[in-house]
Amino acid sequence: MEMQRLPEGCHRSHRATLMETYTPWRFVRFERETRYYELRLQQDLFGWVVVKAWGRKESRLGQVRSVPCDSYSEALQEWRAGLRAVAPMCGRYVRFTEVERWFQNRDVSLVVMEACGSAHHWARHLSGLGIEVKLLPAKYVRAYVKRNKTDAADAAALLEAARSSDIAPVRVKSIEQQALQGLHRTRSLWMTTRTSRINALRGFCREFGLIIPQGSRTGVEAMARALADPRSAIPELIRGSMKLLVEEVRLLETRIVQLEQELAALVKQSPACQELLTVPGIGLLTATAMVAATSGEVGHYRDARHFASWFGLTPKEHSSGSTRRLGRISKRGDRYLRMLLTHGARAVLRSAVVARQAGRQVDGLKDWALRVQGRSNHNKAACALANKLARICCAVLRDHAPYGKLSVREENRKTGGTARHTPWRAETSLKLE
Repeated sequence: MEMQRLPEGCHRSHRATLMETYTPWRFVRFERETRYYELRLQQDLFGWVVVKAWGRKESRLGQVRSVPCDSYSEALQEWRAGLRAVAPMCGRYVRFTEVERWFQNRDVSLVVMEACGSAHHWARHLSGLGIEVKLLPAKYVRAYVKRNKTDAADAAALLEAARSSDIAPVRVKSIEQQALQGLHRTRSLWMTTRTSRINALRGFCREFGLIIPQGSRTGVEAMARALADPRSAIPELIRGSMKLLVEEVRLLETRIVQLEQELAALVKQSPACQELLTVPGIGLLTATAMVAATSGEVGHYRDARHFASWFGLTPKEHSSGSTRRLGRISKRGDRYLRMLLTHGARAVLRSAVVARQAGRQVDGLKDWALRVQGRSNHNKAACALANKLARICCAVLRDHAPYGKLSVREENRKTGGTARHTPWRAETSLKLE
């Protein structure tokens, strides 16, 4: 066979010639500084990838990246979303502006990325090109990084993490999901800014001997009256700036109300949100945030317990041998959703206490929460109830049925029938033990 130059993948100062051609394999003789090395290439994700090298260790040969793998499916390279792409052959970087053209000019079957900023956008874009995209949690990939933090080390870490069957890939979010999450992040930022402005106003009033009552609404009204009173103890030098802060607080409150109205309009168009609103302790924010995080589909979770653990509401375990130790909740996963579920659980627990004190009958969920509170304490009962609410939400989304009645699965188990699921049947709902 006539000797040919390798199309791409080697530095200009190097010589690489094609020795033999076997589909999907190629063998190359690599010459550098009067030394010869033989490389075995494999065509996979980003073209020809170095799979094995003879004559020197497999980590690196000049400008050629070596990928230690044993099979066709393991020849994975990293493409870091939003930053730069690692070219598999010559170790050079592809600029951000050239990424789209780089993928269009190559036959790529699979791309592995960290689930970082802009990763979902590029995953959607590459999926539109017919490329399979696999997003891995960055925290789990970090455990595979050896020694120093470099792009080459990140690529090797992604290679090892992609081999692991224990690491579940992150599901790619749609544009609507990310837009809905953006509304929640905007509201959180406005709430944080509003709280900081109110605290600053309280501190100024305290320095001048004014006592402001508790509560954001009553506190802002009291500070506004003090600023409007020319006989108050607030100096004229700072009075104008404090009035601007009060106006900013009221403007933020108006914007927050408008955003919540937008969320309420979205709920009317989402059957999943309407089903979640039937669960005790689940309100407008929790329902929309959960749909934004899961798209209303929970079929990829093994069971409701794994869904609750995704929010970090399961105990953190530190066991060895026959000794099992369960500690506090792990607090992993989505912190925002965990906070909303916890606040909803506290509201349900408080309503249960008030109903019991008033002599009213409570349902099974509230009775269970009160019994947990009686044998432990309030905070543990709130976390346990939040875990329970997460499991109920998983069952509601799984069965596409409101909370409160028999699900089709439970109905078939009791009657021995084979009833088929219809999402909006009155008798198709969820039962809580």
